[in-house]
Amino acid sequence: MISLVNLNTFHINSSCKELIQIKKIEDIISFKERNIKDYYILGGGSNILLLDSIENVILKNELKGIQLLHQNNDNVILRIASGENWHDTVIYCINNNWCGIENLALIPGTVGGAPVQNIGAYGVEIKDFIYAVHGIDLVSGKEKTYLPTECQFAYRSSIFKTDLKNSFSSQRLN
Repeated sequence: MISLVNLNTFHINSSCKELIQIKKIEDIISFKERNIKDYYILGGGSNILLLDSIENVILKNELKGIQLLHQNNDNVILRIASGENWHDTVIYCINNNWCGIENLALIPGTVGGAPVQNIGAYGVEIKDFIYAVHGIDLVSGKEKTYLPTECQFAYRSSIFKTDLKNSFSSQRLN
């Protein structure tokens, strides 16, 4: 069994039979080809209480990278890998004088979890800053992009938490 104690913020002494680290998109494709039905996607390990022993395969999102796609006087568009730490991403934006998401600082988790929960604080929600959510459909294995109007954002919810739960793996946000 593989320990998950350092992969969850409560440091629950949990373990799983198989842990797959997703470091590149090809890792998701390889996982999909194995046709495993019982799995769980783990980001930053926050907002979750783990069982002592987990039979499902755990996919640990470790996709990294922030890329500037567009900048002018009014807007900045970044491509942010879904495994990036959310708070570190907010600090990155603040350090570059890109304002708007600073109210979302100190929310634990990863960038990939942000649209799932439609994270928010102090009157600001991530849905107001997402240009697109890119990822892999874990049923078809094909890449898919969701525009904000398709994400069904609601208070602390989205299509990724409901209809697409465990069938879509976000890879990056713009």
